[in-house]
Order: sequence, then structure tokens, then C-alpha cells
Amino acid sequence: IALDLSGNESYSELVVVSVTQGLAPSVTITALADANDAVLADPAEAELTDVVTLTITSSDTDGTVDSVEVFNGTSSLGFAVPDSVAGDIVTYNFDYVANAVGLVSLIAQATDNTGNVTSSAAVELTVSTGTVPTVSIAAVSDTSVGTLLNVDVTVDNGAPEGLLSLELWQADPVNGDS
Repeated sequence: IALDLSGNESYSELVVVSVTQGLAPSVTITALADANDAVLADPAEAELTDVVTLTITSSDTDGTVDSVEVFNGTSSLGFAVPDSVAGDIVTYNFDYVANAVGLVSLIAQATDNTGNVTSSAAVELTVSTGTVPTVSIAAVSDTSVGTLLNVDVTVDNGAPEGLLSLELWQADPVNGDS
């Protein structure tokens, strides 16, 4: 607050200062692996219902890491489980079940013994429904006007649950596709 000799007052904007004890921990998602422990390539991909294991490392130079929580964006998925210790570095594992199709943004958040919190860089995982079907149409031999067309369509969906639907479209240069 500033006050002049005439009694006029002026206020500054609020400034919030956070005071922490000690240094914040470090945390990194180091790998994503499938159920066979094969490390997923970058960018990582999985199919719906796959289990993807996150390997996370965390350390705190002036204390201990109390917990590592895993998030999809801002939604908590749960806490990682400590797996091994090498010096002050703790390795954690977290099994993520791919339960929704789309892009998943995985973040690990470490909290140390004094309450300091650090978040890792986001690691992206694309979850798909599985193998994309392929469609081919054999060349039509008789395309004369008024002739009933016999069109051979071959579909290989590669999925054991079968194909949901198939649509055939006719290109119409005058009226648009139909």
C-alpha cells in the first residue's frame, strides 16, 4: 500500500510467494512397456485393454521421495509401486490399463518428505481399437449403362471380433459423392 501526504492510497497487485523446505524431488517416466516387457517405440501405441507398464525413476537429494502418483492429464490414475533402489534413485512401476481410445498424456508426480512436489514431462500414448481393416474392390468388367454391376469387395479386418459395417459409395462428379 502506498500513501501520500494528502491521504491518497494505492494498492499493488497481489503477489503469492511459496516457501518450501529443501529441494524438490526429480521424477521421470523412463519407459513404457507392453505385457511382454517389450519397450514401446516413441510415439507409443497400444490397443484397447492392453496393459502398459510405466517405468518411473525418482530421487530427492536432501530427503526421501514419499510417493509417486500417475496422472492422465489432470486425472489421477493411482500411485506407482517402488521396484528397486540404486543409491538415492528409486525405480517405480505402474500398470496402466488402456481403457479409452485416443491420446493419453501420462504424467508422474513425485512428493518428497517435506511436501515438495515435482511433475515429469508428459509421455504420450495413443490407444486404438486394434487392427484397421483393409478393403479392396476388384475391377468391374462391364460398365455399360443399364447393366447391373457385379462388384466384388474383399475385406480383411484382422480382428477376431469381426467387422461392424461396410459402406459402398458411388462417385458422382455432378451431384457429389453419394
